[in-house]
Amino acid sequence: MKTGKKPKNTWLDWLLTALGLGALLAITLYLLLSWGQLPEEIPTHFNAAGEIDAFGGKTSLLSPLIIGWVLYGLISLIEAIPAAWNTGVEVTPENRETVLRTVKTMLSVLKLILALFFSYLLLCSALCRPLHSTAMFLYLIAIFGTILWSCIRLFKKHKK
Repeated sequence: MKTGKKPKNTWLDWLLTALGLGALLAITLYLLLSWGQLPEEIPTHFNAAGEIDAFGGKTSLLSPLIIGWVLYGLISLIEAIPAAWNTGVEVTPENRETVLRTVKTMLSVLKLILALFFSYLLLCSALCRPLHSTAMFLYLIAIFGTILWSCIRLFKKHKK
C-alpha cells in the first residue's frame, strides 16, 4: 500500500507503547535482580487450563523473554512502515486517515497485549505458579477481539 507519510502518534499511541515497554522492562529487571534467588527448576510449559505440565532449568526463562522482546520490536518496526501494512481495504484520500489510524491503533494494542502476556507468563514461571485458568482464553479473546474490532471498523469506513 502506498500511503505516503505515517500517521502521527497520539497520546493513546504513546500510552500503549509506554505500558508495553514498561511491562517488558519490569519483567526483565525482575528476572535480572532476582536471578540468584530463583529456583533451579521452574515451569517451562503450561496447558490450556494454565496448569504446569513441564519443568526445566531457570535458563529456560531466557527464551520467552527474548522472544517477547523480538516480537515487540518486529511489531514496532512494522508499525513504523505504513507501506508494509495490508489494510484489506482500498486506501483513498477520503479514508486514508481513518484507515491508517485504525491499523496503527490495532498494532499498538497488539504490542501491549503481547508484552503483558509474555510478562505474566514469565512471572508465573519465575514464581513457580500456574497461570490463572482463564489466562489463555482471555489472551486469545484480547488478540482476536482487537483484530476483529479493527477489521469491522475498516470495512465500515470503507463502505461509506
